[in-house]
Amino acid sequence: MSATVLLMQVRLGPLEAAEMDGWLRFARRVLCDLRTEPGDMDSRYAASLLTEWCTLIDSWNDVLVAHGSDNDQFVWEETLEPDKAEYLLHSLQKTLHSATVAAWVSPEDLQSHGIVTLHIMQRLIDALESEGTAHHEYVEQLRFEVVRFGARL
Repeated sequence: MSATVLLMQVRLGPLEAAEMDGWLRFARRVLCDLRTEPGDMDSRYAASLLTEWCTLIDSWNDVLVAHGSDNDQFVWEETLEPDKAEYLLHSLQKTLHSATVAAWVSPEDLQSHGIVTLHIMQRLIDALESEGTAHHEYVEQLRFEVVRFGARL
């Protein structure tokens, strides 16, 4: 007998395609730097983070490429396992709090890409919130983190 895997719907966007493209380039740069120098991010944890986020970033890039110049908006909709969404949020939160990553991110990077990061966090949190009480405590903690991150922008 196989276990039933619960999935939740996650939707990003609409975002300006150019902003998303810039964010993807920025995120790839940070991930490449983490691959070679994880710093205060545990190297095993960083490797797992890289795998999961690179897969997601590739998926988002595929959406941008598929729509090309025909569309100036980015919209991505997919189903994810709630535990995977929690992991993605946790790893993003850990990355945002990393002293190593903070040293690489300039105020200009934060100004240019922070709103997209905030949007991604909010949409993953919203999707988790719809999954019921099992994720409620974590969602509340993350909402506080989003407010703190948003205040930095």
